[in-house]
Amino acid sequence: MTTRLLLVLCAGFVGSAVSAQAPDKKAKQKEENAALLKEVYARLLAVAKPVEGFEWPPDCRIEDEDVINAYAQMTKDKDGKFRVPIIRMYTGMMNRVIQGDENRLALILGHELGHVLKKHILAKPERDKTNFLRTLFTRTEEDEADKAGVELMVKAGYSLEKGVMGITRMQDLGNEYSSFEGLGVDHPSWNDRLKKFDTEKSNLWKVSSAFTNAAYFLATEQYKYAIGCLEFVTKEYPNCYEAWANLGYAYLMKYCDGLDKKDLEGFDIGQIIVGGFYLRAGTLTRLKDAATWNKAMAALRKSNELKPNQTVVLANLGLAYLVHPDVKDAKAAAGYFAKASEAAKSDTTLDPVAHAALLVNIGVADLANAEPGKAFATIDATEKAVKSWAERPQHKRAMAACESALQYNRALALAASPDKADLEKAAFLYEKYLETTSPLTLWWEIAHDKYEKLCAKVGTPAKPAEKLKKARTIALRLTAGVKLNSGVEITLSEFRDTIEKKLGKPVELQVMTGQPFWRLRYEKEGIEVLVFDDVVLAIGLIAPEAPAVPIRGAGLGAETAGTVKVGMKFADVEKLLGEEYQLCEIAEAEMFYRFYRDVGLAFRVAKGVVSEVVVVQIPEAPRRR
Repeated sequence: MTTRLLLVLCAGFVGSAVSAQAPDKKAKQKEENAALLKEVYARLLAVAKPVEGFEWPPDCRIEDEDVINAYAQMTKDKDGKFRVPIIRMYTGMMNRVIQGDENRLALILGHELGHVLKKHILAKPERDKTNFLRTLFTRTEEDEADKAGVELMVKAGYSLEKGVMGITRMQDLGNEYSSFEGLGVDHPSWNDRLKKFDTEKSNLWKVSSAFTNAAYFLATEQYKYAIGCLEFVTKEYPNCYEAWANLGYAYLMKYCDGLDKKDLEGFDIGQIIVGGFYLRAGTLTRLKDAATWNKAMAALRKSNELKPNQTVVLANLGLAYLVHPDVKDAKAAAGYFAKASEAAKSDTTLDPVAHAALLVNIGVADLANAEPGKAFATIDATEKAVKSWAERPQHKRAMAACESALQYNRALALAASPDKADLEKAAFLYEKYLETTSPLTLWWEIAHDKYEKLCAKVGTPAKPAEKLKKARTIALRLTAGVKLNSGVEITLSEFRDTIEKKLGKPVELQVMTGQPFWRLRYEKEGIEVLVFDDVVLAIGLIAPEAPAVPIRGAGLGAETAGTVKVGMKFADVEKLLGEEYQLCEIAEAEMFYRFYRDVGLAFRVAKGVVSEVVVVQIPEAPRRR
């Protein structure tokens, strides 16, 4: 059984700067790491009480792999009995996180020794009734190991304050996830750990957690939930320019998401790209809705005031003027895009996804300003850049969206030509676009109208819309929360006290004796909220009076593909979501749900009818322990 410090973190770091060091320097660093480990481990063991039945002390050494990881596990002795505990640190952890600091090492090594002292490394089949419960138990064990590790390091004379800098170092390396995303992960987030390590700064960690939640909500196109998180951040830290930048982006996306086909046709612009503009909170010390558009502009300008010349802020200001609620201002948009393009030249923090979106939108502004020659040059240059970025696996999906938009925009530019060959090429590009783009997006309907008109103009038969729609799988949005019939909205990762403020006191049902695991039932709303350690893990719709859950397509202004609710035939769910689901258990063994991971919904079915719909993040199949 392996109990790991966090996840097997960032396998993409393998083979980085450490392995590129000169042999003599690498050998020296290896010796220094071994000496530091030996010293710190000896001091921790001196204040640790041996575990009865375990061979003592646990064997502790460094694994020479450039991976940011550490673990404790039980191995067999010479008689084949599991009695020999071992602890392993990896070279990547030592070189890029510990960095020669004894306090950082004491915190992480103490955590792993804590797993041994608490006997977490022994098999506990009774706690693995479901993968969901296994995740909760593992989180509890991680908390216990954290506490035991802190006690050990403090007794041994190390500084907790300096030790937690190892955690902030993890965050600097990008090893963080939101509590929403973390519902499907069996370890607490770094923000959760930091909050428990330093209660005096608990508000800071709460703000930081809200920030990372907001980034995840932006990524999953849950703009209302992102706005709620970011408004909390800007209230607590009004000088955090990243929070204002993200809040402006969230409001702008909410505005764009409310546009309809008529609105986009009125703007008469090419396909804009949105997404990838959200930022990390570095300054933390650790419907055609004009009002929403104005809030976006106010937040973006506030961010620009706090820190001028941010590439992503300038890019969003340019985008905002292309979709102005009164009338587009293409000249103002082009001006901001030009400033953003100049800022991008020296912006070492600019993500390729945000850069690609900027380049695509510059081409849209060129078209809107009736500069087709300039637009073609921009599209050509952007296609070249996007193809190079698409070679990176982490950017492949985003770059595919950019390539699709470029195809649309090139077709739009060619369609303005008097040359028949250009018109035929435009019709061909529109046809390929329609075959590879989700028909739920507003751009699909507009492209289809233009395609039919072009085909008629050049005398080419247009393919039927239904045939074009069947050419691809439709991408749907992840479900993050539920809007109840009363108008109240609740989301995963919210705290129990906020739910009770909204809905009042529930009927409480403890799921497991001795554990902070509860069902909160609200009969009037027809729902049941599953909480563990006061955090919402799942929202169950358990009665016919519960609301329907809308299923929206991914992408700007995407239509609702349909709804799901208690009482509907599961055959209708399969028509909407497909027949590829996983059978999963949640809080009770042998009670199976049909889980659609991509949309975050699980269904319990009886005699072909949906008896329960659950909004939930269920972890992948359990690793062998």
